[in-house]
Amino acid sequence: MVRFQTDLRVWLASMLAVLTTTSGAPAATMVEDAALACGGLAGSLDAMRIDSATLQTPSQLAVSERAPTPAARIAPGNPAFCDATERLAASLTGLNWTFAPYVRPGASLGRTMVEHLRAGANIVLLGKHGLVVAADSVVEAERLRGEVSRRLARTVRTAPNIDREALRRAQGGGYAAAEDDELHAMATDPISLAAARRGSLYPDHVVFLGPGIIETEGTETAADAARRAGRPDAPMVVVPGAGVLLHSTATSSARALARCLADVACRLASDDPVSPLSPADEAQLLNWDAEKYRRSLDQRVP
Repeated sequence: MVRFQTDLRVWLASMLAVLTTTSGAPAATMVEDAALACGGLAGSLDAMRIDSATLQTPSQLAVSERAPTPAARIAPGNPAFCDATERLAASLTGLNWTFAPYVRPGASLGRTMVEHLRAGANIVLLGKHGLVVAADSVVEAERLRGEVSRRLARTVRTAPNIDREALRRAQGGGYAAAEDDELHAMATDPISLAAARRGSLYPDHVVFLGPGIIETEGTETAADAARRAGRPDAPMVVVPGAGVLLHSTATSSARALARCLADVACRLASDDPVSPLSPADEAQLLNWDAEKYRRSLDQRVP
């Protein structure tokens, strides 16, 4: 029996899902021939084709030729495919891995994962979602997860001190300084703040915190900033250069996702080509009944 294990801690898998710059360099040990697939990215789309025995349905790849035979001809329709595979290749050399650009959570995401695993990979990096590994035992799955985590690890950047006086002035109306000191780094570290300002980096951020981040301006309070953004009582408000305020109604999931953003941002470099979810992606998540149901369940958790 093949066992699966997901690892939300491997946040870099999510970040590599949103890379947008293009490159013609080969991508090392993927299940598909990434060198063939990406070598012509700067030129004609016809140059980017992958032979696959199983990837016959459109998911992370755009089908350029539909064929009834197992050897369907498939081409990457997203430049992020080639940029991300190039960036992952150096770290994952020797492993049987593959990368899938972002697809919405749900059945389509499940199909994408299964397609890659059926193609022979036992490591799937799902864009803006994270890492999935497959093995014949729990022990082997954990070993594989740990190996990928170790190879993709980045150093945490040290952040400036929290400005607790500025946070005190901005609190009230249900908002108070986050008790988790590590969370404040996204506001006190300029590089982390710039990363957070780019937008929503993964789906659960949108689901539990709302799109992007809300920041105070000038001397306004967190409550004022949330109302100005049209999201009164929003779970999180950032005070640039000072820290982060959380609303008293913020759920445990919202607080976990706030910490997740801080953990991601403090590992991103200023020149990392990160591209967030689009407004259309955000709207799709916010209006999806499945995510509305998840939020309703989250509200019931004490």
